[in-house]
Amino acid sequence: MLKKSFLLLLFSSSVLFSQKFDVEKSNDYYRKAVNSYLSKDHPRFLIEIKLAERYRPNHPRLLYNIAAGFALNNEVDSALVYLSRVVDMKLYFPAVNDSDFISIFENDGFKSLVSGFNQNTIPVEKSKKIAGFSEDDFVPESVAFDRKHNTFYLSSVHKGKIVSIKNDSLKLFYEPEHGNAWSLLGMKINNQKRELWVCASAIKQTFDVDTTKLGKSKVMRFDLDSQNLIAEYSANDSLAHIFGDLVIAKNGTVVVSDSKSNNLYTVNEADNLLDLLHTGNEIYSLQGLDFADERTLYFADYTTGIYKLDITSSKRTRIKTPDDLTTLGIDGLYFYNNQLLAIQNGVNPNRLIKMGLNDSGTEVTDWEIIDSNHRYFDDPTLGVFVGSDFYYVANSNWNKFNREGILDRSLILSEPVILKVELE
Repeated sequence: MLKKSFLLLLFSSSVLFSQKFDVEKSNDYYRKAVNSYLSKDHPRFLIEIKLAERYRPNHPRLLYNIAAGFALNNEVDSALVYLSRVVDMKLYFPAVNDSDFISIFENDGFKSLVSGFNQNTIPVEKSKKIAGFSEDDFVPESVAFDRKHNTFYLSSVHKGKIVSIKNDSLKLFYEPEHGNAWSLLGMKINNQKRELWVCASAIKQTFDVDTTKLGKSKVMRFDLDSQNLIAEYSANDSLAHIFGDLVIAKNGTVVVSDSKSNNLYTVNEADNLLDLLHTGNEIYSLQGLDFADERTLYFADYTTGIYKLDITSSKRTRIKTPDDLTTLGIDGLYFYNNQLLAIQNGVNPNRLIKMGLNDSGTEVTDWEIIDSNHRYFDDPTLGVFVGSDFYYVANSNWNKFNREGILDRSLILSEPVILKVELE
Protein backbone atom coordinates (compact mmCIF):
# COMPACT_ATOMS: atom_id res chain seq x y z
CA MET A 1 0.00 0.00 0.00
CA LEU A 2 1.25 3.52 -0.68
CA LYS A 3 3.15 5.08 2.19
CA LYS A 4 3.06 8.88 1.88
CA SER A 5 5.51 9.98 4.52
CA PHE A 6 5.31 13.62 3.48
CA LEU A 7 1.75 13.63 4.82
CA LEU A 8 3.06 13.07 8.32
CA LEU A 9 3.66 16.80 8.69
CA LEU A 10 0.07 17.50 7.82
CA PHE A 11 -2.00 14.93 9.66
CA SER A 12 -2.36 13.85 13.26
CA SER A 13 -3.12 10.54 14.84
CA SER A 14 -3.92 10.86 18.51
CA VAL A 15 -7.02 12.62 19.71
CA LEU A 16 -7.76 14.88 22.64
CA PHE A 17 -11.53 14.98 22.57
CA SER A 18 -11.74 18.27 24.40
CA GLN A 19 -10.33 19.86 21.26
CA LYS A 20 -11.81 19.92 17.80
CA PHE A 21 -10.05 17.70 15.26
CA ASP A 22 -10.10 19.54 11.94
CA VAL A 23 -7.62 18.49 9.26
CA GLU A 24 -8.22 21.38 6.88
CA LYS A 25 -7.85 24.07 9.55
CA SER A 26 -4.67 22.46 10.82
CA ASN A 27 -3.28 22.32 7.29
CA ASP A 28 -4.03 26.00 6.77
CA TYR A 29 -2.29 27.04 9.97
CA TYR A 30 0.65 24.76 9.25
CA ARG A 31 1.21 26.37 5.85
CA LYS A 32 1.00 29.83 7.42
CA ALA A 33 3.46 28.76 10.10
CA VAL A 34 5.94 27.55 7.47
CA ASN A 35 5.75 30.90 5.70
CA SER A 36 6.26 32.78 8.97
CA TYR A 37 9.21 30.55 9.84
CA LEU A 38 10.84 31.16 6.44
CA SER A 39 10.42 34.91 6.89
CA LYS A 40 11.94 34.61 10.40
CA ASP A 41 8.82 35.96 12.07
CA HIS A 42 9.28 33.71 15.10
CA PRO A 43 6.46 35.10 17.29
CA ARG A 44 3.92 34.58 14.50
CA PHE A 45 5.38 31.14 13.69
CA LEU A 46 4.78 30.07 17.30
CA ILE A 47 1.19 31.31 17.28
CA GLU A 48 0.38 29.58 14.00
CA ILE A 49 2.08 26.26 14.75
CA LYS A 50 0.22 26.10 18.07
CA LEU A 51 -3.04 26.65 16.19
CA ALA A 52 -2.09 23.90 13.76
CA GLU A 53 -1.62 21.52 16.72
CA ARG A 54 -4.85 22.70 18.32
CA TYR A 55 -6.75 21.15 15.40
CA ARG A 56 -4.38 18.16 15.15
CA PRO A 57 -3.83 17.41 18.85
CA ASN A 58 -0.88 15.38 20.08
CA HIS A 59 0.83 15.19 16.70
CA PRO A 60 4.54 14.53 17.43
CA ARG A 61 5.95 16.63 14.59
CA LEU A 62 3.74 19.58 15.48
CA LEU A 63 4.65 19.25 19.18
CA TYR A 64 8.31 19.24 18.19
CA ASN A 65 7.79 22.34 16.03
CA ILE A 66 6.03 24.10 18.91
CA ALA A 67 9.05 23.34 21.11
CA ALA A 68 11.27 24.86 18.42
CA GLY A 69 8.99 27.89 18.29
CA PHE A 70 9.32 28.44 22.03
CA ALA A 71 13.10 28.05 21.81
CA LEU A 72 13.27 30.60 19.00
CA ASN A 73 11.30 32.99 21.21
CA ASN A 74 13.56 32.33 24.23
CA GLU A 75 10.81 30.65 26.24
CA VAL A 76 13.01 27.86 27.57
CA ASP A 77 10.70 26.14 30.06
CA SER A 78 7.87 25.82 27.53
CA ALA A 79 10.27 24.48 24.89
CA LEU A 80 11.40 21.76 27.28
CA VAL A 81 7.82 20.83 28.20
CA TYR A 82 6.85 20.26 24.59
CA LEU A 83 10.05 18.37 23.78
CA SER A 84 9.44 16.09 26.75
CA ARG A 85 6.01 15.20 25.39
CA VAL A 86 7.63 13.89 22.21
CA VAL A 87 10.31 11.99 24.14
CA ASP A 88 7.54 10.35 26.20
CA MET A 89 6.05 9.00 22.96
CA LYS A 90 9.24 6.90 22.55
CA LEU A 91 10.11 8.63 19.27
CA TYR A 92 13.28 10.21 17.93
CA PHE A 93 13.90 13.70 16.59
CA PRO A 94 17.41 15.09 15.95
CA ALA A 95 17.02 18.06 18.29
CA VAL A 96 20.72 18.04 19.15
CA ASN A 97 21.52 18.98 15.54
CA ASP A 98 18.62 21.40 15.09
CA SER A 99 19.77 25.04 15.01
CA ASP A 100 16.29 26.12 16.15
CA PHE A 101 17.35 24.97 19.63
CA ILE A 102 20.80 26.58 19.59
CA SER A 103 19.81 28.99 22.36
CA ILE A 104 19.27 26.07 24.77
CA PHE A 105 21.99 23.66 23.62
CA GLU A 106 23.82 24.05 26.95
CA ASN A 107 20.69 23.80 29.08
CA ASP A 108 20.78 20.74 31.36
CA GLY A 109 17.10 20.01 30.76
CA PHE A 110 17.67 20.05 27.01
CA LYS A 111 20.66 17.74 27.32
CA SER A 112 18.53 15.33 29.34
CA LEU A 113 15.85 15.31 26.65
CA VAL A 114 18.46 14.71 23.95
CA SER A 115 19.56 11.70 25.98
CA GLY A 116 15.92 10.61 26.07
CA PHE A 117 15.65 10.82 22.28
CA ASN A 118 18.80 8.71 21.98
CA GLN A 119 17.39 6.16 24.42
CA ASN A 120 14.34 5.84 22.18
CA THR A 121 16.54 4.60 19.33
CA ILE A 122 17.93 1.65 21.31
CA PRO A 123 16.59 -1.48 19.56
CA VAL A 124 13.81 -3.49 21.19
CA GLU A 125 13.80 -6.94 19.61
CA LYS A 126 11.26 -9.40 20.96
CA SER A 127 10.60 -10.85 17.50
CA LYS A 128 12.88 -13.43 15.90
CA LYS A 129 13.67 -14.11 12.25
CA ILE A 130 11.96 -17.29 11.05
CA ALA A 131 12.25 -17.04 7.26
CA GLY A 132 13.89 -15.14 4.45
CA PHE A 133 15.30 -15.51 0.95
CA SER A 134 17.68 -13.86 -1.49
CA GLU A 135 15.73 -11.55 -3.79
CA ASP A 136 16.37 -8.00 -2.70
CA ASP A 137 14.09 -6.37 -5.29
CA PHE A 138 11.09 -8.50 -4.33
CA VAL A 139 9.61 -5.71 -2.15
CA PRO A 140 7.34 -7.85 0.05
CA GLU A 141 4.11 -6.43 1.44
CA SER A 142 2.05 -9.11 3.11
CA VAL A 143 2.46 -12.56 4.60
CA ALA A 144 -0.29 -15.20 4.85
CA PHE A 145 -0.24 -18.64 6.44
CA ASP A 146 -1.67 -21.98 5.29
CA ARG A 147 -2.36 -23.94 8.47
CA LYS A 148 -2.94 -27.24 6.68
CA HIS A 149 0.49 -27.38 5.08
CA ASN A 150 2.36 -25.11 7.52
CA THR A 151 3.32 -22.83 4.63
CA PHE A 152 3.83 -19.07 4.39
CA TYR A 153 2.89 -16.99 1.35
CA LEU A 154 4.52 -13.68 0.53
CA SER A 155 3.25 -11.05 -1.92
CA SER A 156 5.48 -8.81 -4.03
CA VAL A 157 4.85 -5.13 -4.66
CA HIS A 158 7.55 -4.78 -7.30
CA LYS A 159 7.41 -8.12 -9.11
CA GLY A 160 3.66 -8.72 -8.80
CA LYS A 161 4.15 -12.34 -7.84
CA ILE A 162 3.50 -14.65 -4.88
CA VAL A 163 5.93 -17.16 -3.40
CA SER A 164 5.44 -19.88 -0.79
CA ILE A 165 7.96 -20.69 1.94
CA LYS A 166 8.09 -23.94 3.89
CA ASN A 167 11.08 -25.24 5.84
CA ASP A 168 13.35 -22.80 3.99
CA SER A 169 12.07 -24.14 0.65
CA LEU A 170 10.95 -21.40 -1.73
CA LYS A 171 8.41 -22.05 -4.50
CA LEU A 172 6.66 -19.82 -6.99
CA PHE A 173 2.90 -19.77 -6.47
CA TYR A 174 1.88 -17.07 -8.96
CA GLU A 175 3.67 -14.95 -11.53
CA PRO A 176 2.04 -12.43 -13.91
CA GLU A 177 2.27 -12.63 -17.67
CA HIS A 178 4.56 -10.11 -19.35
CA GLY A 179 2.91 -6.69 -19.48
CA ASN A 180 0.12 -7.70 -17.08
CA ALA A 181 1.76 -7.12 -13.70
CA TRP A 182 -0.11 -5.67 -10.73
CA SER A 183 1.42 -4.87 -7.37
CA LEU A 184 0.24 -7.57 -4.97
CA LEU A 185 -0.39 -6.09 -1.56
CA GLY A 186 -2.50 -7.34 1.37
CA MET A 187 -3.32 -11.07 1.47
CA LYS A 188 -5.43 -13.38 3.63
CA ILE A 189 -6.11 -17.12 3.54
CA ASN A 190 -9.53 -18.66 4.11
CA ASN A 191 -8.25 -21.93 5.55
CA GLN A 192 -11.69 -23.53 5.60
CA LYS A 193 -12.27 -22.97 1.89
CA ARG A 194 -8.58 -23.38 0.95
CA GLU A 195 -8.50 -20.00 -0.77
CA LEU A 196 -5.96 -17.19 -0.98
CA TRP A 197 -7.35 -13.66 -1.35
CA VAL A 198 -5.03 -10.93 -2.63
CA CYS A 199 -5.26 -7.16 -3.17
CA ALA A 200 -3.87 -6.20 -6.58
CA SER A 201 -3.26 -2.60 -7.65
CA ALA A 202 -1.69 -1.06 -10.72
CA ILE A 203 0.72 1.52 -9.32
CA LYS A 204 3.92 3.05 -10.60
CA GLN A 205 6.00 0.91 -8.23
CA THR A 206 4.93 -2.19 -10.19
CA PHE A 207 7.68 -3.47 -12.46
CA ASP A 208 6.43 -3.80 -16.07
CA VAL A 209 3.09 -2.20 -15.21
CA ASP A 210 0.66 -1.41 -18.01
CA THR A 211 0.46 2.37 -17.56
CA THR A 212 -3.06 2.47 -19.00
CA LYS A 213 -4.18 0.57 -15.89
CA LEU A 214 -2.70 2.96 -13.33
CA GLY A 215 -5.35 3.79 -10.73
CA LYS A 216 -7.15 0.48 -11.19
CA SER A 217 -7.36 -2.23 -8.53
CA LYS A 218 -8.92 -5.63 -8.05
CA VAL A 219 -9.13 -8.49 -5.58
CA MET A 220 -7.80 -11.84 -6.78
CA ARG A 221 -9.08 -15.14 -5.39
CA PHE A 222 -6.92 -18.26 -5.76
CA ASP A 223 -7.48 -21.93 -5.04
CA LEU A 224 -4.61 -22.79 -2.70
CA ASP A 225 -4.24 -26.39 -3.76
CA SER A 226 -4.52 -26.06 -7.56
CA GLN A 227 -2.96 -22.54 -7.62
CA ASN A 228 -5.69 -21.56 -10.09
CA LEU A 229 -7.14 -18.08 -10.16
CA ILE A 230 -10.83 -18.57 -9.32
CA ALA A 231 -12.20 -15.05 -9.66
CA GLU A 232 -11.40 -11.33 -9.71
CA TYR A 233 -13.46 -8.54 -8.16
CA SER A 234 -13.44 -4.82 -8.92
CA ALA A 235 -15.43 -1.86 -7.65
CA ASN A 236 -18.37 -0.85 -9.80
CA ASP A 237 -17.51 2.86 -9.95
CA SER A 238 -15.29 5.30 -11.81
CA LEU A 239 -13.00 6.15 -8.88
CA ALA A 240 -9.26 5.61 -8.82
CA HIS A 241 -8.34 2.83 -6.39
CA ILE A 242 -5.42 1.35 -4.50
CA PHE A 243 -6.61 -1.75 -2.66
CA GLY A 244 -4.01 -2.19 0.05
CA ASP A 245 -5.32 -4.69 2.58
CA LEU A 246 -8.24 -7.02 3.26
CA VAL A 247 -9.67 -9.14 6.04
CA ILE A 248 -11.93 -12.18 6.15
CA ALA A 249 -14.49 -12.54 8.96
CA LYS A 250 -15.34 -15.92 10.48
CA ASN A 251 -18.57 -15.96 8.45
CA GLY A 252 -16.58 -15.50 5.23
CA THR A 253 -17.27 -11.78 4.72
CA VAL A 254 -14.34 -10.14 2.90
CA VAL A 255 -13.69 -6.44 3.51
CA VAL A 256 -11.15 -4.47 1.46
CA SER A 257 -9.47 -1.14 2.32
CA ASP A 258 -8.76 1.40 -0.40
CA SER A 259 -6.04 3.98 0.34
CA LYS A 260 -6.92 6.03 -2.74
CA SER A 261 -10.68 6.52 -2.44
CA ASN A 262 -10.42 5.84 1.32
CA ASN A 263 -13.51 3.65 1.16
CA LEU A 264 -14.16 0.19 2.56
CA TYR A 265 -15.64 -2.42 0.22
CA THR A 266 -17.14 -5.88 0.65
CA VAL A 267 -16.78 -8.67 -1.87
CA ASN A 268 -19.99 -9.57 -3.69
CA GLU A 269 -19.20 -13.05 -4.97
CA ALA A 270 -22.52 -13.45 -6.76
CA ASP A 271 -21.95 -10.43 -9.01
CA ASN A 272 -18.13 -10.56 -9.09
CA LEU A 273 -18.04 -7.00 -7.77
CA LEU A 274 -17.02 -5.01 -4.74
CA ASP A 275 -19.87 -3.24 -2.95
CA LEU A 276 -19.31 -0.04 -0.98
CA LEU A 277 -19.41 -0.76 2.76
CA HIS A 278 -18.32 2.55 4.27
CA THR A 279 -17.32 5.85 2.74
CA GLY A 280 -14.12 7.33 4.03
CA ASN A 281 -15.11 10.95 4.60
CA GLU A 282 -12.49 12.56 6.86
CA ILE A 283 -10.19 9.57 6.27
CA TYR A 284 -6.98 10.40 4.42
CA SER A 285 -4.95 7.23 3.90
CA LEU A 286 -6.85 4.06 4.78
CA GLN A 287 -4.57 1.14 5.64
CA GLY A 288 -4.79 -1.99 7.83
CA LEU A 289 -7.99 -3.48 9.22
CA ASP A 290 -9.22 -6.40 11.28
CA PHE A 291 -12.44 -7.84 12.66
CA ALA A 292 -13.00 -8.05 16.41
CA ASP A 293 -16.16 -10.02 15.64
CA GLU A 294 -18.43 -10.38 12.63
CA ARG A 295 -19.99 -6.98 13.27
CA THR A 296 -17.09 -4.93 14.65
CA LEU A 297 -14.22 -3.80 12.43
CA TYR A 298 -11.13 -1.83 13.40
CA PHE A 299 -9.17 0.08 10.78
CA ALA A 300 -6.21 2.45 10.65
CA ASP A 301 -5.86 5.73 8.84
CA TYR A 302 -2.15 6.33 8.24
CA THR A 303 -2.63 10.00 9.07
CA THR A 304 -5.43 10.25 11.63
CA GLY A 305 -5.30 7.13 13.78
CA ILE A 306 -7.52 4.15 14.60
CA TYR A 307 -11.28 3.74 14.20
CA LYS A 308 -13.90 1.26 15.28
CA LEU A 309 -16.73 0.59 12.82
CA ASP A 310 -20.04 -1.15 13.39
CA ILE A 311 -20.55 -2.57 9.89
CA THR A 312 -24.29 -3.04 10.50
CA SER A 313 -25.09 0.52 11.53
CA SER A 314 -22.03 2.21 9.90
CA LYS A 315 -21.35 3.98 13.20
CA ARG A 316 -17.70 4.98 13.28
CA THR A 317 -15.80 5.86 16.46
CA ARG A 318 -12.32 7.30 16.73
CA ILE A 319 -10.28 5.37 19.28
CA LYS A 320 -9.09 7.51 22.19
CA THR A 321 -5.40 7.24 23.06
CA PRO A 322 -3.19 8.36 25.96
CA ASP A 323 -1.09 11.49 25.57
CA ASP A 324 2.14 9.47 25.43
CA LEU A 325 0.97 7.40 22.45
CA THR A 326 0.85 8.42 18.82
CA THR A 327 -1.06 6.21 16.39
CA LEU A 328 0.41 8.05 13.43
CA GLY A 329 1.80 6.02 10.55
CA ILE A 330 0.06 2.68 11.19
CA ASP A 331 0.21 0.24 8.28
CA GLY A 332 -0.85 -3.19 9.56
CA LEU A 333 -3.54 -3.40 12.29
CA TYR A 334 -4.66 -6.59 14.08
CA PHE A 335 -7.14 -7.48 16.84
CA TYR A 336 -6.24 -10.12 19.44
CA ASN A 337 -7.75 -10.75 22.90
CA ASN A 338 -9.19 -7.23 23.22
CA GLN A 339 -5.86 -5.78 22.15
CA LEU A 340 -4.73 -4.09 18.97
CA LEU A 341 -1.37 -4.84 17.40
CA ALA A 342 -0.06 -2.12 15.09
CA ILE A 343 2.89 -1.94 12.70
CA GLN A 344 4.01 1.71 12.59
CA ASN A 345 6.30 2.45 9.67
CA GLY A 346 5.38 6.15 9.61
CA VAL A 347 7.21 7.10 12.81
CA ASN A 348 10.88 7.17 13.77
CA PRO A 349 11.90 4.63 14.84
CA ASN A 350 9.66 2.10 13.06
CA ARG A 351 7.97 -0.17 15.56
CA LEU A 352 5.46 -2.88 16.42
CA ILE A 353 3.25 -1.93 19.37
CA LYS A 354 0.53 -3.62 21.41
CA MET A 355 -2.41 -1.61 22.76
CA GLY A 356 -4.86 -2.76 25.42
CA LEU A 357 -8.49 -1.65 25.02
CA ASN A 358 -11.23 -0.81 27.50
CA ASP A 359 -14.32 -3.04 27.76
CA SER A 360 -16.18 -1.11 25.07
CA GLY A 361 -13.18 -1.22 22.72
CA THR A 362 -13.20 2.53 22.23
CA GLU A 363 -10.12 3.62 24.18
CA VAL A 364 -6.51 2.52 24.53
CA THR A 365 -5.88 1.95 28.24
CA ASP A 366 -2.25 0.86 28.07
CA TRP A 367 0.38 0.20 25.45
CA GLU A 368 3.84 -1.26 25.02
CA ILE A 369 6.54 -1.59 22.40
CA ILE A 370 7.18 -5.12 21.11
CA ASP A 371 9.79 -4.24 18.49
CA SER A 372 11.44 -0.92 17.79
CA ASN A 373 14.37 -0.14 15.51
CA HIS A 374 14.77 -3.88 15.00
CA ARG A 375 17.95 -4.95 13.20
CA TYR A 376 15.85 -6.34 10.32
CA PHE A 377 13.53 -3.35 10.01
CA ASP A 378 13.46 -1.59 6.68
CA ASP A 379 9.88 -0.28 6.44
CA PRO A 380 7.90 -3.16 8.05
CA THR A 381 4.42 -3.67 6.62
CA LEU A 382 1.80 -6.40 7.16
CA GLY A 383 1.46 -9.63 9.12
CA VAL A 384 -0.75 -12.51 10.23
CA PHE A 385 -1.74 -14.20 13.48
CA VAL A 386 -1.28 -17.95 13.81
CA GLY A 387 -2.81 -18.76 17.17
CA SER A 388 -1.06 -16.47 19.64
CA ASP A 389 1.98 -16.08 17.40
CA PHE A 390 2.30 -13.06 15.15
CA TYR A 391 4.34 -13.13 11.93
CA TYR A 392 5.07 -10.04 9.85
CA VAL A 393 7.15 -8.57 7.04
CA ALA A 394 10.17 -6.82 8.54
CA ASN A 395 11.64 -5.08 5.53
CA SER A 396 9.54 -4.14 2.54
CA ASN A 397 12.04 -1.67 0.98
CA TRP A 398 9.12 0.65 0.13
CA ASN A 399 11.35 3.56 1.12
CA LYS A 400 13.79 2.67 -1.68
CA PHE A 401 11.41 3.78 -4.45
CA ASN A 402 12.06 7.24 -5.85
CA ARG A 403 9.30 9.72 -6.69
CA GLU A 404 8.87 8.18 -10.12
CA GLY A 405 8.20 4.79 -8.54
CA ILE A 406 11.52 3.34 -9.68
CA LEU A 407 13.47 1.14 -7.27
CA ASP A 408 16.72 2.97 -6.56
CA ARG A 409 19.42 0.36 -7.02
CA SER A 410 22.06 2.77 -5.75
CA LEU A 411 20.62 2.17 -2.27
CA ILE A 412 21.14 -0.98 -0.23
CA LEU A 413 18.11 -3.24 -0.66
CA SER A 414 17.54 -5.73 2.13
CA GLU A 415 16.43 -9.29 1.38
CA PRO A 416 12.89 -10.25 2.53
CA VAL A 417 12.59 -11.33 6.16
CA ILE A 418 9.62 -12.64 8.14
CA LEU A 419 9.68 -12.04 11.90
CA LYS A 420 7.77 -13.94 14.59
CA VAL A 421 6.75 -12.89 18.10
CA GLU A 422 4.93 -15.01 20.66
CA LEU A 423 2.21 -13.11 22.50
CA GLU A 424 0.87 -14.10 25.89
